[in-house]
Amino acid sequence: MEVPHGEDQPFTITPDPGHVIEDVEVDGQSVYDELVFDNEEATYTFENVTENHTIHASFLNLGKGPTLESGLHLVSVPLVPVDDTPESVFESVLDTGQELSVYEWAPGSSYREPTTIDAGHGYWLYLWTDVTLEVTGPVPAGEYEVALEHAGWHLVSTPRWPVSWQSAEFTDGVQTKSLAEAVTAEWIEPYAFSYSSVEEDYVAIELPNAAGAIDPWTGYWLKTREPSLTMILPLDQPHTEAQGAQAVYLSRDAVPARLRPPTPPNLGDLSRDVLTAVSYPSPVTGEQATFRVSGLPVDEVRVTVLDLGGRQVWQAESIGNQLSWNLTDSVGRTVANGVYLYQAEAKVGDRWVTAHVDRLLIVR
Repeated sequence: MEVPHGEDQPFTITPDPGHVIEDVEVDGQSVYDELVFDNEEATYTFENVTENHTIHASFLNLGKGPTLESGLHLVSVPLVPVDDTPESVFESVLDTGQELSVYEWAPGSSYREPTTIDAGHGYWLYLWTDVTLEVTGPVPAGEYEVALEHAGWHLVSTPRWPVSWQSAEFTDGVQTKSLAEAVTAEWIEPYAFSYSSVEEDYVAIELPNAAGAIDPWTGYWLKTREPSLTMILPLDQPHTEAQGAQAVYLSRDAVPARLRPPTPPNLGDLSRDVLTAVSYPSPVTGEQATFRVSGLPVDEVRVTVLDLGGRQVWQAESIGNQLSWNLTDSVGRTVANGVYLYQAEAKVGDRWVTAHVDRLLIVR
């Protein structure tokens, strides 16, 4: 565009929904610190234009998350979901053909399936195959508040972008304290924990000296000693301030047992929750029963049939998610009418997953 000689020319940079400005360069040099922000929109003004200039903006897609390998992960979401139901937020998981296995920490001492997914909180997510997480929604700005309603363990995180631990504040509605002050006042315990999906174990972060960042897409355990606290995260500070800093990480065993977080959800229980096995027809009135499994992207299926005394009657494997039984035992004899037990297993990737034991009735 052309600008009259000696005049000023403002430019307004507006990110798409779910995006933020990563940087703005003028003549190849960053001018990020000179931008004037209004929420996610920013303005840069060329003053006293007397020569040619170039301006270039780059953006971060906050809704495009990491690619996670199969296994257990402690995750969060960096945006305020447009539709906060778990099925919508983790639609990219369902698109792979697997059932959704997501859990939140209930006040007290148990996990439960969440009804909503909220920015600023952490969730356990079990993946049976690799998935790239994606979410849509507005970008939080200003000070973001995370409610810590009860004394005890909480799964927390930050939306938007990395926020340094040292910039987090805590309030009880009357006083507001820095991270170090909150630890000293015994509002919060002196350790937070992330989870390593590679090591399948927790990593402790020593909070009073933490120089690193609370990262979006990552959940953390934090323990409070006082109820009705709120964690305040400043989201308008340049995210580059938190990048490159390293937290003080410790082995979980270096932390006193009373300060270690709850164990992750039991994978055996998760398997039984998501893998469904049915037999049909029911009851069996002909000469064949068919078993079908669902809920996971299955490569192979194995079914074991037992009598009511727990003795194996028949077992077989098949490629795919179903197989048929001709109602004979392991040596080829036709089985009698009656009630039998069966248990299906499914091979998902390199892991065998077991379903609940169920009953099969044969009535010829």
